[in-house]
Amino acid sequence: MNQILTAVSLSAMAFASANGAIIWNAGKADNAQEFNFGNRASNPGGGGPNAEQTRENGLFDTGLPGNPANVGGANGDVNRDVDDDYYFAGNYVTTVGNAYTGVGIVAENEAAMERAWTAADNVLRFHFNLAGAAAVSDQLKVGFGVTNGFHNPDDGATSWNINIAMNGVSLSDHTVTSADGNGDWVTPAFSVADVGGAAILGADFDNYVTLTATRTAGGGNWVSLDYAEMDVSPIPEPSSTGLALLSIAGLGFIRRRK
Repeated sequence: MNQILTAVSLSAMAFASANGAIIWNAGKADNAQEFNFGNRASNPGGGGPNAEQTRENGLFDTGLPGNPANVGGANGDVNRDVDDDYYFAGNYVTTVGNAYTGVGIVAENEAAMERAWTAADNVLRFHFNLAGAAAVSDQLKVGFGVTNGFHNPDDGATSWNINIAMNGVSLSDHTVTSADGNGDWVTPAFSVADVGGAAILGADFDNYVTLTATRTAGGGNWVSLDYAEMDVSPIPEPSSTGLALLSIAGLGFIRRRK
C-alpha cells in the first residue's frame, strides 16, 4: 500500500510536467524561409520543416482538394508549380462534408509550399491525417509565424488579419503588421469535437488547416509566412499549491497506515 501511494504522488508530479508534441510543421520557426529554389542543393529534403518555400502562383490555385505533388520552381518562372494546398504524407479519401473528392494516397510530404499571402492570393491550406497522432480527449493548437517579408509596408501602416480555421471551423484571428517581423501566433486550445468529432481521427480523413489573410489597412502587397504548425497542447499544470497539498495528503495517509 505504501508503495502504491508513493507511486501515485510521483505520477501526479510527472503528469504536471508533461509536454505537448508537434503533430506537423511546414517550415521552421524563424528560419527566414531557409529553403527555396535557389538553394535546392543544400535542402535535405523530406518536405514539412524542409519544404521549399516558393513564390505563390495563383494560376495554379484550383480550390479544394488542390495538387498534392507540387514541385516548386524559380520565383520568376510563370509556370512554377505551387498552389494553396500543402499535403503531408497520408491517405485522403474521406472529406469534410463530402464537399470534394479526396486525392487518395500521398506517399511523401509535398516538396514545395507557397511562401506568402497577397491580397489576390490570400489562402494557405495544410492537409494532414490525425489517426495515431491525436485522441478524442486531446486538446490541439495551431500556430504560425511570419518573417520580415512585408512588401511596400507604407511606413508601417499596413496591417493584415490572419484567420486560422480547421475543417472550415474558425478558431481565431490575429493582427499582423510590419512591426511583427519574426512574430508568432497561436490559437487557443481546441478539442477534436470542436472541429468535427471522432470522425476526423479516421485513417483516411482529410483534415485541413486554413490560414486566410485579409489586408485591413495600408497598401502592402504581401506578408511572408515563416512556418505553420499543429501541436497537441500541453496538459495544464496543477498549481504548485495543489501539488503540495496532494503530496502532503499522500504522505499523511501513509503515516496513518503505519
